[in-house]
Amino acid sequence: MNNYIPKEAQKPFDFANVDDSITLNQVCDMLSISIATGRNWIRLGKLTALEGNKKNPLFSKKEILQLLEHINSSETKTLKSRRNKKKANGNKIYSDYTNSNINNSAIAELIEALPENIDENHIRIILANIVLQFAAQLELTIPTNLVSDILGNAMESKPDLQNLTRALQVRFTYLGGDDILGLVYMSLKNIGERKAMGAYYTCAKIVNHLIEILGNSQNIAEKTFFDPCCGSGNFLLRAALFANSPDNVYGQDNDSLAVMLTRANFALAYPHLDLEFLYEHFTIGDSLLDTPARKYDIVIGNPPWGYQFSEEDVLLLYSRYKTAKLNGIESYDLFIEKALSLLPQDGMLAFVLPEAILTVKAHETVRGVLLDEGVFSFVSYIGNPFSGVHCPSIILGVKKSKVHSDIQVYCDSKNHSISAAQRFSADSINLRSSNEERVCLERISDAKDKAYLKENATFALGIVTGNNKQMVLNQQEDGCEPILKGSDIVKYKRKTNEAYIRFAPKQFQQVAPTKYYRAPEKLLYRFICDTPVFAYDDKQTLSLNSCNLLIPHIEGLSIKYILAVLNSRVIDFFCRQTFNSIKLLRSHIEQIPIPIPCDTAQLQVVNIVDEILNEEISTPRGYDAIDSIIMNLYELTTPQKEIVYAHCKKRNLFLT
Repeated sequence: MNNYIPKEAQKPFDFANVDDSITLNQVCDMLSISIATGRNWIRLGKLTALEGNKKNPLFSKKEILQLLEHINSSETKTLKSRRNKKKANGNKIYSDYTNSNINNSAIAELIEALPENIDENHIRIILANIVLQFAAQLELTIPTNLVSDILGNAMESKPDLQNLTRALQVRFTYLGGDDILGLVYMSLKNIGERKAMGAYYTCAKIVNHLIEILGNSQNIAEKTFFDPCCGSGNFLLRAALFANSPDNVYGQDNDSLAVMLTRANFALAYPHLDLEFLYEHFTIGDSLLDTPARKYDIVIGNPPWGYQFSEEDVLLLYSRYKTAKLNGIESYDLFIEKALSLLPQDGMLAFVLPEAILTVKAHETVRGVLLDEGVFSFVSYIGNPFSGVHCPSIILGVKKSKVHSDIQVYCDSKNHSISAAQRFSADSINLRSSNEERVCLERISDAKDKAYLKENATFALGIVTGNNKQMVLNQQEDGCEPILKGSDIVKYKRKTNEAYIRFAPKQFQQVAPTKYYRAPEKLLYRFICDTPVFAYDDKQTLSLNSCNLLIPHIEGLSIKYILAVLNSRVIDFFCRQTFNSIKLLRSHIEQIPIPIPCDTAQLQVVNIVDEILNEEISTPRGYDAIDSIIMNLYELTTPQKEIVYAHCKKRNLFLT
C-alpha cells in the first residue's frame, strides 16, 4: 500500500439490519428522497427497517417522523444539504414558450407586481382577468361559464384584491395561435409542483416543428387529433391552424385549470364555437385511466416525464399496462402504450420524448410494444428543449402499421433516411446513424473474437459524501488523502491532485466497499462526459461519484489493453452513435465489444500505454498509434476508418 493512505483510514465495514407499518415508498415520500437514495440510506444505516422481510422492508412511522424532524431542525447537516428537485420552488419566465416574445416584458412586470405569498386563488383571478382583456381586444363576448370555471371558488374565499391591484393592471397582447394563458399559468405555478407532476410545457419552436414534420408525412387536414395531456392547449392550437379547422381537435388533462385555459384559448381563437363543443372536445380526466371510447387518427403531445404516481395508482396501472412496473414506473412509457391503443390502423403517434426511450434498458418493454404494434415513420433529434433541464430529447413519429417504409431522420445538419429494410430490436434502437455509419457500427459489434465487461468486471460508484463543501478539502491535512473528481482525469491518467478527504465511510451518504477503492489496479472513468474517458490507477486512490471505478476480469486481457480499447476513437464513435448520452452508464460500458487480440498486438498496445503513463504530458502520438492497432483489430475498412476519424475530428479527445 502506498503512502497516500493514512494509517488511521477505516477498513471495510458492514451495516447490520437493526430492528412497523409504512413501506419504503412511503418513507421516501415523507423524506422527499428517491427510492434509490432510500435504499442507500438503509445500507448505510441511516434508515433502520423493522425485523422481517428484507426484500420489502417496513419501517416505524414514529421513527421516520423523528428523523424528519431531526433533518428539518438542521441537526443532520449531511442529510439536509442534499439537493432535492422536488423542493425547488419559485417563479420563472418561459421566454421561448410562445412564437413571439411580445408579452415577455408583461410577464416580468406581472411577477414583479405579485404579492409575496401567491396562491391558487390569486393565479385564477389573474388568468380570468387576462381572458377578459383578450376578449375586449378582440371585441368578443366570452362565455360567462368559461370565466366562472377559471375563477372557481377564488372569489368566495374573499381574497385581498388590493394586494393584486398592480398585477391586475398589467396588460397583455393577444396573438392568435399563441398560448399566452399557458405562459402566464406555468410562470406562476410552483416549479417544484411542476416537477413532481412531470410537467414541462413545450416551447413553440418544438410544437411547430412536430406539426410541420407530421404535415410533411401525410395530409392532416381531415384527420382527428387527440392530445392526452393537453395542458393549456399549445399543441392543439397549432394542430388546428395546420388542419385549417378546430372541428377535429380533442384534448384531455388531469390539470382542471389547464383544461379550462384550453377552452378559453379556443373560444378566443374560434368565436363561433359554442360551449357544448368546448366541453366535449376538451375534457378533464386522467388519460391513462379514463379516455373517450373512440379512436383518433393522430395522437400528439408531450406526455409527462417522471410523474409521481400514488401507490394505489401504481397497482392499478400495473394491472392494465404492459409497460407499468411496481418499482420505477415511467409515465411516458404508459402514455405511449395508451396512445397506440387509441389509434386505428395507419394512425400516427407523434410525441416529444427523452432520447433515452430508444436506448436505456429501463424502456426495453415500451420499445417492444412500439415494435410489435407500429413502425417508425420519423424522428427528430432536438437536443435539450426544456429550460434548466438537461435531457436530450426527440420528436418520435410512429405509425400503427406492419408495412415498413423509409424512416426520415432529422439530426443536426445531417438529415437522412433509414431504409425500410432495416429491422430493430427492443434491446436498443439507433435512429441517429446514417446507413454508412450503421454498417460501421455493425462491423464493430460483430467483431469475430470479442468479450464484454458484463459479468466480467467489478463496477463501483465513487463516494457520495452528502456534503462536499464540508468534507472535501482543497489542501491536505493530517489524516487526509487525495480524492479525485471526474474533471481530475483525462484519458489514461490523472491530473495533479487538488482535493483531499478524510476517509470515514460511516459519515458518507453512499460509499462502495473499501476493497474496491484500494484495489492494486483499477480504471477510473468520468460519469459525466460525452465521450468515454478512462484513467489507470495503481495508487489505491479514492474518487467522488463523478469519477466511478471499474476493475476488469476478462481472462487473458490486460487491464491496460482494456483501458486502451475503452479510450479509443472507435469506442468514442460506438458510444456516441449508440447511446448519445453525456452520462457514461454501467449498462453502456457493458455493451462495448472488446476485441480479443493476439499476444503480439496486446503487448504492442500495453507498451504504448506504459509510454503514455510515463509521459509527463500526453500527446496524440501514442493515442494515434493505439487507434491504428485497434481499428485493425475490429477489421474496419478504409472508408469505415475515415468515418470514425471524421466523427472524432472536432471532438474533445480529453488527452490533456
